[in-house]
This record gives sequence, C-alpha cells and structure tokens, in this order.
Amino acid sequence: MKLAFAILIAFSLSACYPTYNWRAVNNETFSWQALFPTKPKIVERSLSVSMESKEENILINRYSSVVENTSFVIETASFLSKNQNFKLLKKVIDENLIKNFNLEPLGNEISNGYKRYRGWILAGDGSSKRQITIYCKYIFRESLLIRVVVIGGSNKFSNEHAVFFINSVN
Repeated sequence: MKLAFAILIAFSLSACYPTYNWRAVNNETFSWQALFPTKPKIVERSLSVSMESKEENILINRYSSVVENTSFVIETASFLSKNQNFKLLKKVIDENLIKNFNLEPLGNEISNGYKRYRGWILAGDGSSKRQITIYCKYIFRESLLIRVVVIGGSNKFSNEHAVFFINSVN
C-alpha cells in the first residue's frame, strides 16, 4: 500500500519533471525497495575499513542513478568477517563522508532520520571547487547497514526530489 502511494506520487512528480522517470526497484537480497528517478547502475566492491585500530573487510553493493547532476544512491554494507558492529561502521562511514567532502551540517537531524550537509568538491577540470548538498540516511537491518544518499551540485538540485527518494526507501 505504501509503495502504491509512492508510485502514484512519482507519476504526478514525473509530469512536472520530465527528466525524472521514477521507477520501483525491489532488492530482495538486501530487503529494501525504493523509487529511483532513472534505471540505477549496480556496482559491487569489497574494501578494507579501519575500525578501532583493526582492519575490517566490508562488502558494498551500490545502486545509483544520476539526473541533472544529482546522484541518488543506496548502498548496503555487510561485514565479510564475524564482526557485526554496524553502529561503529556507520560512525566510520559518516566521519569519512564529512572529511572527504568538507561537509558542514545544515541544521539538526530531520525528523525521519536523515541529515543534510553542505560541502565542496573539485569541479571536473580540477581547477575550481563546486558546492554540493548531501542528504544522508542510515537504516540498520539484521546483518547489514543501508545508506541512502542524495548528492546534488547544481542549481537544479531539488530538495523535494531528495526527500521523496529518501522517503521511498523501506
């Protein structure tokens, strides 16, 4: 029922924003579903993360979609070892996100659990900086951490689309 309502809203938004073609994506492996503005690209990688002076191997599955210089991303992280400290993993990921993009919080955490940040990245040519806005939400599941991120760096960034995408994830 919730997904049907979200799809109905997506169709009404798509009439106003023709470059957004909202579609339902259901990931049964990681127990989430969401509405993406275009068909998402899927990438899987493993990486080593330093947590409490110990290296942990993490598997990351990323679904991402880009529209008008705005990235809509869902990442699922799971441990490849027996360590299952997802609260610490969230803290490490959050700290790296803030450090890598020079982020500053835009107010307090929003009521449904997402945070907003403003930061800077190098422009495509590497000679100048470009301001970005990031919306980020974490969802804890039994054996994985889901991170929902919207990153926008243009004057076409839509708070409405960012919130819609984040709220569509369940």
